[in-house]
Amino acid sequence: MPGNQGAFSQWYKPQVLYISASQHGLVSEVVERLSRRGWSVALFTPSVTEAFQALEAGQASVLLIEDSEDLPAGHVLRAQLSHPVALLTPTLVACSERLPERALLKEMGNPEIIDSPINPMKFIESLEWLIRRWSTGHQANALEVQKLLVAGDRDQAVEQLTRLANAKELATIVAPCMARFLRHKSEAKALEKILLTAIRENPRNVGVILATIDFYLHVAMPSTALKIINATKKNHGNPAMLIPEHIQALVMLNEIDQCIPLLEELLRQHYLPEIVQRFLSRCHFAEGHTEEFLASVENKKDSIHNYNVVWQRKTGESA
Repeated sequence: MPGNQGAFSQWYKPQVLYISASQHGLVSEVVERLSRRGWSVALFTPSVTEAFQALEAGQASVLLIEDSEDLPAGHVLRAQLSHPVALLTPTLVACSERLPERALLKEMGNPEIIDSPINPMKFIESLEWLIRRWSTGHQANALEVQKLLVAGDRDQAVEQLTRLANAKELATIVAPCMARFLRHKSEAKALEKILLTAIRENPRNVGVILATIDFYLHVAMPSTALKIINATKKNHGNPAMLIPEHIQALVMLNEIDQCIPLLEELLRQHYLPEIVQRFLSRCHFAEGHTEEFLASVENKKDSIHNYNVVWQRKTGESA
């Protein structure tokens, strides 16, 4: 216990931020064990936006993500790849051992994966390992960048992050972070070089691949993004976490009909079902699939009216 207490007491900010769609919050025994070590849960929220804003405000130093059908961990980690403060925050992901994409989650950023339901004793052990790992070497240097960003010293953070660009063990988090900063400066060529170098060094890392796909979508190169998506799906067994990017690329290419089977696959996997169903309805409407559209909005007359209003606004014609 003294060794454990030392690791916890020496950490600079003993607060955890918990992202989960659960209605009950973190298991009480976990909260009690944290409290005995001087730690607390700073925020419990199902909102990724709210959670990342809290990290920017310095409310917590560790992120705990709990996977569920309503809020897949892959969805949160994909958002984390586009948010430097969140990506440079030590992260625990709780998910089932049976989750097909469990191994891929480890490659999205730099999270520690634990079992769900959360075992209080194993959680504390994993948290201790996480903070020890981020207290030394290049991980500690990456954490210093995060602290600079939280403090509002963006220029110093970017300068320090640039110095870490050659640390191969950090490439999977440094490259996506640099991507966000360079994107705002419109340095597309430099950004592409950083991402492609990271892919060459980590050819199967899903996090770097997703960041690269996001870059090509951002610069309006959906065909290039689609090539990477298809190759990645082939190499990684068609993971559901790539389907949203696949759909976005197809929409940009105006291949709406090809989006429909992908959305149906997401529904079969219970991946964000409410959001997916709404988008599927829109695709059926856009493609003139009247029966499928009406079935998807059955007993929702307001929805049908709203679709018609939007359609007339865009095309000048009645649906």
